Amino acid sequence: MMWLALERFARDGQGMEQVLPHLEALAQFASELDGRLAVDGVSGVDGVLGLYRRLKGVLDAIPDGEVERVAAGVRELQAVLDGVARDLDRLTRLKSLFR
Repeated sequence: MMWLALERFARDGQGMEQVLPHLEALAQFASELDGRLAVDGVSGVDGVLGLYRRLKGVLDAIPDGEVERVAAGVRELQAVLDGVARDLDRLTRLKSLFR
């Protein structure tokens, strides 16, 4: 990445003294980014790219429609559990009548 910056400044006719502050800022940014990533156990940009590839591989392996199918199953289960909760509430009220 730094080589690209050097090439751009060389084409524009700017000297190294003008390039160095930009390169130092870029190096500082990269260092801070690496530090932030390290806190989360990721080793730099290469680690981020590796995580991206792994995650993409996992998500690509999930067939289209599978998530929606599972979500529909969860909604059906929620409806059943709501019915059970209503029945339990009725049972509680009925039981309280006999006290």
